[in-house]
Amino acid sequence: MGRRGQEEQFNGTVAMSSSQLNPVDAADEAGGEAVFSSDGLPPLPTPRTPKIAGHSSSSNGGVVVDDDDDVLDTGDPALAPSDAIKIFSTSNESPQERLLRLQRELAELEQDLKTDDVANLAAQISSHLNVGLRPRDDLIKLMDKHMEQQQQKVTSGATEGTVVYELYGGQTPSSASSSSSIEERILKLEQAVGGTASTSLSERVQEMESKIQRVDKKSIEEASTRAKVIRSDLEAASKARSKLTTTTSSADSKIISELYTQLQQLEGVSGHLPALTHRLQQLAHLHVQGANFAGRLGSAESSLATIQGTLGSVEASLSKLEDTMAESVKVMDANLKKLESTINK
Repeated sequence: MGRRGQEEQFNGTVAMSSSQLNPVDAADEAGGEAVFSSDGLPPLPTPRTPKIAGHSSSSNGGVVVDDDDDVLDTGDPALAPSDAIKIFSTSNESPQERLLRLQRELAELEQDLKTDDVANLAAQISSHLNVGLRPRDDLIKLMDKHMEQQQQKVTSGATEGTVVYELYGGQTPSSASSSSSIEERILKLEQAVGGTASTSLSERVQEMESKIQRVDKKSIEEASTRAKVIRSDLEAASKARSKLTTTTSSADSKIISELYTQLQQLEGVSGHLPALTHRLQQLAHLHVQGANFAGRLGSAESSLATIQGTLGSVEASLSKLEDTMAESVKVMDANLKKLESTINK
């Protein structure tokens, strides 16, 4: 930007900062009454769109200045975008001017990088969009916050005589067209990358970058070394197999083939082997319990036989005792009769 334009912009910035710090109305200044910025928001200045001059009326050391509009032109048509960003970053730009400049630079970058990879282009555009849209979003949030505060003050019946400023924001036709063009480019990128509703464009770009990193030269070399190792192992296994086939006899090979066929036949039963093993374990436990029961039953039978023998001997003894008791009773009766006869005499 020309020296005159820089001076005017600097004066406008200083006047704007001073008016924001202590905004005073002309009528209040004449009456001696000051209205501070806490009572309302000051009006924002209308942003100017920076342009690149197509023709010039005078030049000054490579900087072209137009008499009608103060515009910036470096005089070098092959200026890199990074150098242009450095030049613009030093000037006092509003967020909307910075956004428009970034959108224009994105369009230039898109033309320069048509032959580049889609993933790199998407990453650059997403980074530029994030840098350009962040100040505008912050400004919109700040304006919404101040508007809510002012509405609360008005509805709650604040002090009388306060000055209320109303701010109305809207998109200019240039910003609307640029946003639509950005949306179209993002849609094209989504179609090229294959973005879906569940994943965002940045996630898809990161996924593509990770896939590209997987197929770099280092990973390909590692895969080739692994393939060589696997190939050498397979060759060693084939050599060992050939040695086995040459050293074994025909009978052994026949037995091995039969065992292999049997194993193939048993592959259908291999799925039932866990259940069969569990069932056999249960049956083994039952067999052990049955064997223990048989032993206990044999010991009980032997004890019963012993008890039966003892009972037989006891019964024989009781029968003998009964016989002896009967004989003793008879002898006692005879003796008593003899005793009575002797007493009677």
